[in-house]
Amino acid sequence: MQKKRTILYVESDDHGGNIRGLMSPDTRLPDDNLILELANDEDLSFTEAELMVISDPKEFDYCYHSPKLRSFQLYLNKLRNRNLEWLVDLSAGDEILYLHLGDITQGQKYVSDWVTTRIGDQFLIALANHRPIMELPNLKAARYVEGTSSHVFGDGTSGGVVTAQLKAEYPEIDVKPIHHGLIEYNGLLIDCAHHGPGPGSRKWLEGNIASYYIRDRMMKDLLRGRNPADLFLRAHFHTWARAFWNISIDDKDYISEICLMPSMCGLNCYGRQVTKSVEQITNGALAFEIYGDKILDVHRWTKTLDLRNYEVIA
Repeated sequence: MQKKRTILYVESDDHGGNIRGLMSPDTRLPDDNLILELANDEDLSFTEAELMVISDPKEFDYCYHSPKLRSFQLYLNKLRNRNLEWLVDLSAGDEILYLHLGDITQGQKYVSDWVTTRIGDQFLIALANHRPIMELPNLKAARYVEGTSSHVFGDGTSGGVVTAQLKAEYPEIDVKPIHHGLIEYNGLLIDCAHHGPGPGSRKWLEGNIASYYIRDRMMKDLLRGRNPADLFLRAHFHTWARAFWNISIDDKDYISEICLMPSMCGLNCYGRQVTKSVEQITNGALAFEIYGDKILDVHRWTKTLDLRNYEVIA
């Protein structure tokens, strides 16, 4: 049997609705009905650009506008568009699997970081962020992992709402929300969840906790008579890390890998506090090149920014 090549594309933590989170320029949010009258006001002579009117008043009860992107959101969109272009080139017509590891919206915490105070707008922003994924050529399936409860309005609400709408708009795509996934694809076993180990509190400790984490999970599965997952994917800490572990039993080696995902969101004041003033942030995605039941290569499409304000005072 001929081995099959597939690209697993993974993103996480875009926090749609956060002023520092991913927001597509194609986002359309409802505006006040008054704008319909202003659009036709001859005395004030508002231009269409000034009003940002993009829908036909005859077709909709409300007018819609595109919220202006902040600088970090513009950067994230540039990065996202670049990565999707690279993904299409890398796939070269082969199947693509998409996995989102949670926090597709900002949720109810940190109101000062919201794009708007309408909760429903967060779902609209998330939908606009993920329509480009649905339109990828050769996309076979997409899975959306539940994130932190406070960021998804409790019990996986955001993922459920967004995937239901995506499924309605793209019925040919296999789209589902999941809590903690164990996905087998052509014999490759993938364990995916939002919460997991941290990246390590010091540079020389990076990956240590992740190594112990998968060692524990591997041993538990082996003691139960099960094969451990080949790939563990976790998120939540908005920080990239990678680790491996090998367990030898008689003449067989069991090897697992874990990747902690970078985010598609910036850092607020609370984030600076809990990270003890981390000096840099890494954003981006991962693309796993799968051949048969083996991971042939891992493409880390990320960008790391220094968060400090450098200046020379003469």
